[in-house]
Amino acid sequence: HFAMIYFLKEKFKDEKEIYDHLAVMDSYRMSRHGIQYNGELCDRTDAEEAIRDAEEFLNIIKSYLAKKMK
Repeated sequence: HFAMIYFLKEKFKDEKEIYDHLAVMDSYRMSRHGIQYNGELCDRTDAEEAIRDAEEFLNIIKSYLAKKMK
């Protein structure tokens, strides 16, 4: 997961909205690592926020791709 986010951040470094959301996704990657390997907890509020952020990121990417396809 690290390599994918690193690659995408390099590729989209000039697309501020995408880049900023990739930084958020990277923080979730680190949180997931802590939950999975260190036994850290994730409460319902954090999980719901992560889902909202993922949905927002998906919409941003859909919009970006729609513009590129024109």
